[in-house]
Amino acid sequence: MFFVISGYLMARMFDEGTPAQFYGRRIRRLVPAYAVTIVVTLIAASFLTVPVDFAQATTQSLFAAGFISNLGFWLQSSYFSKAEFNPLLNLWSLGVEMQFYLLIPFLYAFLKPRKRGTILLLALSFAACLAAASISAKTAFFHTPFRVWEFLIGAYIAWYLPQKKQVGGTVQSACLILLVAALLTPLKPNTLILGMDPGLANLTVCLLAGTILAFGMPHVFEKSLFGKTLNMLGRYSYSIYLVHFPIIVLFNYIPFGGTVLGTSSALAFVTLLALIFLAAALLYHLVEQQNAFIFAGKRPLLLLMLAITIAIGFSLQNGARYSAQEKNLFAAWTDQGTYRCGKLFRLLHPMASICEITKGKHLTGGRLLLVGNSHADAIKQSFTKAFSEQGVRVYFYVPNDPLVHERYNGDAVLADIKRLNIDAVVIHFDLSAYNDHLVGQIERLAASLKAQGIPMRIISPVPHYPYHVPRTLFKTPGMTLGKELQDYYPDTHAFWDHFPSKSVPRRDIIDTGPVFCQPACKVADRTRRSYYIDFNHLTLTGAALLEPTFDRMAEEIFAK
Repeated sequence: MFFVISGYLMARMFDEGTPAQFYGRRIRRLVPAYAVTIVVTLIAASFLTVPVDFAQATTQSLFAAGFISNLGFWLQSSYFSKAEFNPLLNLWSLGVEMQFYLLIPFLYAFLKPRKRGTILLLALSFAACLAAASISAKTAFFHTPFRVWEFLIGAYIAWYLPQKKQVGGTVQSACLILLVAALLTPLKPNTLILGMDPGLANLTVCLLAGTILAFGMPHVFEKSLFGKTLNMLGRYSYSIYLVHFPIIVLFNYIPFGGTVLGTSSALAFVTLLALIFLAAALLYHLVEQQNAFIFAGKRPLLLLMLAITIAIGFSLQNGARYSAQEKNLFAAWTDQGTYRCGKLFRLLHPMASICEITKGKHLTGGRLLLVGNSHADAIKQSFTKAFSEQGVRVYFYVPNDPLVHERYNGDAVLADIKRLNIDAVVIHFDLSAYNDHLVGQIERLAASLKAQGIPMRIISPVPHYPYHVPRTLFKTPGMTLGKELQDYYPDTHAFWDHFPSKSVPRRDIIDTGPVFCQPACKVADRTRRSYYIDFNHLTLTGAALLEPTFDRMAEEIFAK
């Protein structure tokens, strides 16, 4: 809806003067409040957050400064999205908006005289959006080319329906009711086309929003107390949009806690609302409305430079108050490899389901397929190192749910094994993944591979904990686990209840328990470098403990 309305307004406003004047108006309208929000968020974060979280806020501010926040959030690892600290996440949509502004002069000159051309480009953008969403919903969500169709719905109405068509209040009311109903209709996430985001559901909402732009709101609604209240809020909407998300995230901040939304009580909810509206009112009256005292002469630039200097000063002090061991704990977040096959591979090979994660022409010792979710991704660097030393090429699934999603079920995996001439298969999932469906897929896969003489190994789930490991070690420096190897097997019974089995004998299971619990379980080394990123995902430091195990496995499977 935001992009539809924006497309409508931009198409109307571009008629008013030259492109340079258009950009000048947009910069004066949007940038001052935008810049203040970023700087104030950084200053607040420097006081409230630990270095690992502040570093994420700093990175987001740099992307925001270039109006490419959408690209910055697209680069984040999708399965860690809840764990990442994103106080400026709301700015992704303004990044898309700013990038669309760059296209307006070209689109305006080419499309406004060509109604059919506008419809064609709108349809092509939407088709590309659906295609991208079927491969990577996050790519379709964050990238401007896959959002152009939303802007063009609004532009179409502005260009070709410049005067609101006179219709009865019944039609206007019906459109408004349908829009509200569409917004409130629950959808199962990630279902093909309809539940994809963006997808057909988005198209429905955008068309209804465009219809209201064309026909107008019911007169009774506009004149009601509720309508007048919304109209008043509309004046503050840009400031509310800017400040609401940073305030919510900083208000709920927990070290290593990621992006925490919502409220825990009615008092917290009221407090958050008060903070948001107070901050929005200040931003609106002092900055967005360009207060005469603040915006006199060169004062805005001087004040911004002073604010940036203060923010840099606070940034430098953010990490100075922590010990070396605490900094090692903070490093857990960055102690992880490139996500799956990497963003560049996904862009260059959008339809590929498998990538090679070893490099070099000298690898002629065989081919291995690593199958698993984010936990296989966490170990893949140490795993690849061990097998590449044996001259083995290692292949890995691009999606995060092989054997779990029906698209990559056991039959599909077998087809990939045959196509790539795979010589061995290794499987690794976390404990929570081992339901009846996954176990059934693994059993059938194991039986088929055995019949073909292809060895298969399963790496057991690593020890897991009911608490966030780095956060707990930071809050309780002297904490001892009191957990030993004998506890590992009852804790992971969801796996061991199924394996070993007839298709997967004990010799084909790689037991990770003794690696981390000998016999006492450890979650960090002596310098407090954590073996875990969170509750159960290994850091590169933690995965390195498995390298001797991987070395033995590589020698066993690919012994000459």
